[in-house]
Amino acid sequence: MHHATPKSLKKGDYVISLLLRHPKYSVLDQMKDIPCEISFNLKDALPMAVYSELDKASTPAVKDDGRSQIAKRLLPRGSYQDIYVARPTADLPKWCVDGDVIVGALTLDKSKESVSSMKLLYIVPPKPKAKSEDSDEGDAKKEESLDDTVFKAKLGHMKKLRAKNTTAYKEIAEELRNQKPLSIPLLSELLSFALEAPLSNDVTNEEQYRVDEIEKIYNKSQK
Repeated sequence: MHHATPKSLKKGDYVISLLLRHPKYSVLDQMKDIPCEISFNLKDALPMAVYSELDKASTPAVKDDGRSQIAKRLLPRGSYQDIYVARPTADLPKWCVDGDVIVGALTLDKSKESVSSMKLLYIVPPKPKAKSEDSDEGDAKKEESLDDTVFKAKLGHMKKLRAKNTTAYKEIAEELRNQKPLSIPLLSELLSFALEAPLSNDVTNEEQYRVDEIEKIYNKSQK
């Protein structure tokens, strides 16, 4: 690749055109999605704290634990000093998107910058989701969970009424059937009621009566 020459541009929209030549069409075809790297200087440098401990550099947003950045010091020959650079905590430029790379440098001795400067790279991470969206999703899950809990409680109460209060049982059954007509636990309970419920005095053929009740449950579940 040719060396890039810096170019000053005014604010606005630009189109970049690239001309590539190669004797093999297959090679050119593979370069259709070649990325374009654009490098430019930030208006203001992003400050990055430097610590002597990894846990401090890993949590740069924490300020009230008595931490302090590494201070100026003189190292005797043969000694060493651990240095950890924290991510920038200042607001990034609005045009930054996840995947952008911010390049900087850490200089240990300004008088000997050529031999004491280290290149720093910071890859912009994805932006966090808005808290309001997370809160709405959490509330929706709680509401769903509450509805399920009430449904299960009423279903459990139905089982206790199965042989005690037929009228109350049928009222709750109709309510739950309107809410969740295809609920397997509800259909199972209704079938148990059809097979075990006490009979009224006007029933003359128990077997036929229970068959008819089961058929009613089946027909309603098909609608």
